[in-house]
Amino acid sequence: MRIFLSLFVLLIAFISLEAQTRFVATADAKEIVKGGYLEVTFTLENASGTQFKAPAFKNFKVAGGPSTSQSTSWVNGKSSSSIGYSFTLLADKIGTMTIGPASIKVGKQTLSTRPIQVKVVKGRKMANGAVANLEEQVFIRAEPSVNEARIGQQILLDYKLYTVINIESYNIISEPEYDGFYAQNISRFDGRVVKEVINGIQYSTKILRRVALYPQQAGLMTIDPMSSRLGVVDETKPKQRRSFFFNRNLKQFNVNTQTIQINVKPLPDNAPPTFSGAVGNYGMQVQVDKNKLTTDDAITLQVTITGNGDIKRLQPPKLNLDPNLEVYEPNILDEKEVEQNGQNYSQKILEYLILPKEPGRYQIAPEFTYFDTDSLAYRTLKPRIFNVFVSKGTGKSNVKQDLAEDDKLMGDIKFIKTDSNLSKAGSYFYGSPFFWILFALPLCMLGGVVVKKQMDANKPEIDLTLLKSQQAQKHAEEKLATAKKYLGENNGRAFYDEVSRAMFGYVGDKLNMPPSEFSKQNISEKLSSLNVNQEHIAKFTEIIKTAEMALFAGMDNNASMSKVYGDALDVVAKIEGSLT
Repeated sequence: MRIFLSLFVLLIAFISLEAQTRFVATADAKEIVKGGYLEVTFTLENASGTQFKAPAFKNFKVAGGPSTSQSTSWVNGKSSSSIGYSFTLLADKIGTMTIGPASIKVGKQTLSTRPIQVKVVKGRKMANGAVANLEEQVFIRAEPSVNEARIGQQILLDYKLYTVINIESYNIISEPEYDGFYAQNISRFDGRVVKEVINGIQYSTKILRRVALYPQQAGLMTIDPMSSRLGVVDETKPKQRRSFFFNRNLKQFNVNTQTIQINVKPLPDNAPPTFSGAVGNYGMQVQVDKNKLTTDDAITLQVTITGNGDIKRLQPPKLNLDPNLEVYEPNILDEKEVEQNGQNYSQKILEYLILPKEPGRYQIAPEFTYFDTDSLAYRTLKPRIFNVFVSKGTGKSNVKQDLAEDDKLMGDIKFIKTDSNLSKAGSYFYGSPFFWILFALPLCMLGGVVVKKQMDANKPEIDLTLLKSQQAQKHAEEKLATAKKYLGENNGRAFYDEVSRAMFGYVGDKLNMPPSEFSKQNISEKLSSLNVNQEHIAKFTEIIKTAEMALFAGMDNNASMSKVYGDALDVVAKIEGSLT
């Protein structure tokens, strides 16, 4: 029994160490108007507390509370819990007010929150009455995290609702195309209602949608307005009973966000040789599988890079190694994007294979350089230096042979011999016709190799750009074949992602366009300059737009996907016919 109790106590201690205890204070506004309401919550995380004591709330009147709330969650094998104490406060004085700390007892320790400052300002009444000035009561703003960025930097664009009345419904009518950006929807962000004061009016605000934008080219980029349709209760009409399906008092109207501009600057020219193309904030972890080996063995170096920039621009870092260490091109073990803290983070895991040629003591010091958007400078990460000791082996290493087998596997497959010839015992192989054939075969092969090398040397160099252009339709059809597989699985996101890759990949190969120029406007202008039918161009850009909208909104209608697939195959074939 004592052993059981001891284990139980150790388990509780382990859990308490894993889940950090905190006692924090939060408010739903930093600024409110005089006569407005403020909600303050004191939250105890991952612990049980007693003797909770609220602050005095000087310069505020307590309009409600305390109300308590509890929550428990279990994520990735880690548990967390919280209990909150909430108060509704009425602000009746103008000025910068301080809400003092609350306290609670956890075991033998007393925890306290930090003070909160709230600014109380003079409010104003809306002109012409509440109903007559609906545009002032409710509107939507497009709010980018920055107005100046670098190519490849993540920009968070929030579509935020401001209102002083209750919103019954909300629908997007049209969204901007984000020309010049790679756009990705963020589904996890802080969607709580927060109070903000604008021109003396206190609004309840809520982020309706968040998009991560990655600029693909430099210049002054314009994002067109988003159009939405809102529904509010029309107070001018006499109240009627709500239908089972709709509210008869509902008044619907359209609102548009403002046009915004973002100045995208190119990266500085002083990039070091180790620059990987990554822009943003990044971290790097490195590990090797061994530090003692022989010349018969190989070292596996695994590099994990995580950051919030455009993962498509991230190139594998180069390894500056001793010439006696032979390194192969890295394999990408994993590449994924995850949402964390309201942002989009990318992770790429690379594996390098390193073969020592000579015994000795070597150092492996990987470096990763990225452009830091906080300091606006190139930053090089050097996680650690690995000391490797190599001793002389037997010279019978199978590592290179194993690597070569992957490339020559098909050439090594022999046909099964289906017939056989028997010879009498005592017949001699030496001097037979078969012996002379085998003797001459290596000489013939050697001569063939020499002749082929001479012919290759006399051939003109292959124009890779022309080759890519000639194979553009084939590569697009291969990607669309993959999209068709996702269509059969009704996997909308994967389907539209593959369609988008097929369309952009086609124009990139066919027109020799770099990804930085992948915008619908640039594609249309380029195809128009080559006298492609305007109807084909419109259909091509429409497919790109449909794929972007589908990826943004999560569409998975099978009939729509089938139409997009058929249209994509058709328009690629028609444009190919126009250009050949």
